[in-house]
Amino acid sequence: MQNKLTVLMPSYNRSQYISEAVNSVLNQKTDFGVKLIITDDCSTDGSIEIIKELQRQYPEKIEIILSEKNERLLANILKAQVRVQTKYFCVLDPDDYYTDELFLQKAVDFLDAHKDFTIYSSNCMMLYENKTEKPFIESNVKEAIFDFNDLLQDKVIITQTAGSIFRNIVYNNGIPEIIKNAIGTYSESSFRADTERYIFHLEKGKAFFQNEIVAVYRIHKDGIWTKENQFHRNLLASQAYYDYFRYFDYTHAEYFIHHSLFYAKECFEELKKAIDKNEFTQTIVQSDVEQLFFIIIEDEKYFNKTAKGNDKLYIKKSLTARKVIKYLLPYGFVRLIQKIRR
Repeated sequence: MQNKLTVLMPSYNRSQYISEAVNSVLNQKTDFGVKLIITDDCSTDGSIEIIKELQRQYPEKIEIILSEKNERLLANILKAQVRVQTKYFCVLDPDDYYTDELFLQKAVDFLDAHKDFTIYSSNCMMLYENKTEKPFIESNVKEAIFDFNDLLQDKVIITQTAGSIFRNIVYNNGIPEIIKNAIGTYSESSFRADTERYIFHLEKGKAFFQNEIVAVYRIHKDGIWTKENQFHRNLLASQAYYDYFRYFDYTHAEYFIHHSLFYAKECFEELKKAIDKNEFTQTIVQSDVEQLFFIIIEDEKYFNKTAKGNDKLYIKKSLTARKVIKYLLPYGFVRLIQKIRR
């Protein structure tokens, strides 16, 4: 059968889980070909041997890309992304797995029948290390349709990575320069996950959400996101929304800058907690604090700009970074500066 969908699986030290993830792809029941590209980032835990054996067993279905050195997630997944030649693609992390054997078929059937849609998404079950479970999306909504305007009004449901299938319409002509240039910078995390893929594809078409469990999303101590402390999570989110603002040529500022500053404020909440507990030096890296201020300063550049044209949004002058910082003073800002100066 001709391949119609590519599953990307970026891997690093996931030998404990990767076989289950791969088998969940191979067990998908489809009337079209599915290509699995596993790109390993120089694992040291035996993952490479497992991947090679799986590729030996299924050479027509599995392609592997091996790195000679660790290049981190963004560079690793982009090496696979540029090889996608199918109409559709998705990402499955090697510690997650599909539970609905018809998921890929249902997604492709829908997208084939609805050319104006670029995303098909479903729910996932979060599985914790203590074996407890709960849905990633806790909502009574059975199904929904979203477009980019819904995103700008905070009305979309963005599912976890394993629950989303995309029409290959963003990266099909090459990786955008802003993403390639993010490798090795603070912006790296902005372009490596489900939120980025969802937003970028939503700008190209509509999204359909079917609220049914199709995969398991493992929550464990070694997860890329779960091992980060809350301050760093907020910092990465603040950086990400500023980077999305740049990606869209500095448009839709009221949405992207607003979200960037929301997470900046959450960073200060975490700084206050760390200072109050005398745990600042144990939990906060000085370079992260410097990056937080860089983001706020960058955001300020666009507060006072009145853009011309309907595609660019205006942010009122009253919203300045100075007022944001003044607002954040009760959250330990003064003590933070004093601590850094010491």
